[in-house]
Amino acid sequence: MSGFVWLVLGLLIGWLIELAIDYRYWRRHARLEAERIAQQEAALAARTATVDEREKALAERDAELTELQATLAARDAELMAQAKRIDERSEEIARQEQAMDKRRADLERMGNTLNEREKDLNARNEVLKPREADVAARTEKLEAGEADVTRRLAAVSNRESAMQNWEQRLLAREQELSDNESELVRKAATADVLLGELESIKGLMRRQYQTPEGEDDLQAIEGIGPKIASLLRNADIKTFERLSETSLGELTRLLEAGGPRFGLADPLTWAEQASLLFNGDYVGFEQLKEELIGGVRRDAQAPQAADQPGSSDGPLFEAAATSPAGEGPGAADEGEQPHEAEIGSDGPVGRPDTR
Repeated sequence: MSGFVWLVLGLLIGWLIELAIDYRYWRRHARLEAERIAQQEAALAARTATVDEREKALAERDAELTELQATLAARDAELMAQAKRIDERSEEIARQEQAMDKRRADLERMGNTLNEREKDLNARNEVLKPREADVAARTEKLEAGEADVTRRLAAVSNRESAMQNWEQRLLAREQELSDNESELVRKAATADVLLGELESIKGLMRRQYQTPEGEDDLQAIEGIGPKIASLLRNADIKTFERLSETSLGELTRLLEAGGPRFGLADPLTWAEQASLLFNGDYVGFEQLKEELIGGVRRDAQAPQAADQPGSSDGPLFEAAATSPAGEGPGAADEGEQPHEAEIGSDGPVGRPDTR
């Protein structure tokens, strides 16, 4: 046979041997390896399931841990609050202990004081023992005095009977006083009515001394006529009150400033008359007015008439008689003698009021 045949035959034999070896070893090895891999995959799947379960358990554990941490945080806060309260309580206890120590010291001092007072009381007790004997003796005397008091009570009872009689008399007297009081009340009511009527009468009388415009009528004053009233009003003396407060010197200066025509007017009683009218004493005013002539009291008129510048015996009268018209001391500011009616209307001294 040729070498080629032997080569082919050798190749076939080698291939068959390799096929046998592959079938016997490599295929078996592959099957075993596949089984091992399958087992490993099954084990891996089991471990994966176990891992999933453990991860789930770990997640639950994490949730529990989170909840536990929150609980622990709340517990920590509560413990901190408790610790703070414990600290405050400790401080309060410390303060109370200090107060108790202070109180204990005070009690000790009070105990010492009480001991001293007890000693003092014991000493006083020794002193009071003789006094107790004295009190016992006095008690016996008081018991003896009680009998005397009983006797006196009987006398007081008799006096009470007499007092009851007096009380009945007093009640009768009170009834009489009550009746008198009722009578006084009735009289007081009558007096109130009379006072009201008196006020009405005063109002009517007040209107008699007022102008139609309701102002004080200065011409009601004895010695004041229309001209002097106008002069006073121009000087802001418009009421009885103002006239009563005006001094005699001021009135005299006012009349002198008004001119010679007012030289004979005498304001001596004007303030007095105005005061009576201002105070509502109309009766007194009328009585005073009856005593006046031209504003001057009757008893003072005669001496004033003797000293008057216009007297026939005085040198001024002669000078006035010999002086030309318009140059005499009684001439008016315009150079003529004032009219006699005007002088009379203002109430010159020595002449009655012609109003």
